[in-house]
Amino acid sequence: MKLGKSKPIQKFFIVLLLLLFFISCKDNKITEPQTSLPLKVILSVEVYVLDKEFKTYPQPNIEVSFHEMIKLNSEIKEEEFYKRITCPKGWVIERRNFELYENEEIFVGANADTLNGSNYIYKSIGYEQLISKTESGDSVLLFYPFTIYR
Repeated sequence: MKLGKSKPIQKFFIVLLLLLFFISCKDNKITEPQTSLPLKVILSVEVYVLDKEFKTYPQPNIEVSFHEMIKLNSEIKEEEFYKRITCPKGWVIERRNFELYENEEIFVGANADTLNGSNYIYKSIGYEQLISKTESGDSVLLFYPFTIYR
């Protein structure tokens, strides 16, 4: 009779050990590193076009050419050109959304009239710089003001 009573106790301990094993493994999941996930970038570029001589008077109704590029290492992955007209106060705002991966960088430029002019202004920022600015770990909001003297 003693043998019959010890078998249920042995089964209970085996089940208990298996449960403890699965519970301890649940907390130690292997996850992918966060750097392989895309970083959502919300970019707001505000361009002021001012008078070249006095550098204070706004230039209304000027065509501003925008240039966006995403580079993977040194090769261009995506590129876009578009134009907007400044308001009567001489500025224009453009908001764009990007998904940026590791080893990529965003290149944003603007110019009054054409992209070949001498007043071309640009900003380049990489994934590593952006990841340090994130609050939630997967998205970042950027604001860049550019002043162009025409």
